[in-house]
Amino acid sequence: MKILISMFALYIVSMPTYGQTYLTEEEMMEKLVGHKVSAVSVKDGKSIWTEYYQPHKKGKPKGKIEGTWKGDPYKGSWKIKKDRFCFTYPKWPEENYCAYIEMVDADTIRTYKKDGTLIHPEIKIVE
Repeated sequence: MKILISMFALYIVSMPTYGQTYLTEEEMMEKLVGHKVSAVSVKDGKSIWTEYYQPHKKGKPKGKIEGTWKGDPYKGSWKIKKDRFCFTYPKWPEENYCAYIEMVDADTIRTYKKDGTLIHPEIKIVE
């Protein structure tokens, strides 16, 4: 029964969703850039990761990422392309992606694939 519930929960998280209002480039620059976010990994459901999106020196919609996963530091880069926030991780190229960002409340965002499928249900803006 536990396996069936887990499979159902995974199915629900991966279903396409519609009707969200995604952040624009300007809103992403305001809400994410220069801030730190944190969430629980969707892969294992328990590991905590954090990322800080460094602002570009000239205010361009791109910059560096400083993060930790399971307490280990990593680096990457971000850019905004066609109203999607793109993540690049040299250490984990299979994790590179671009996402639409939905603001759920004042300090919570969700990320979505281009087709509207939910990627991450809850990412907290912590600083």
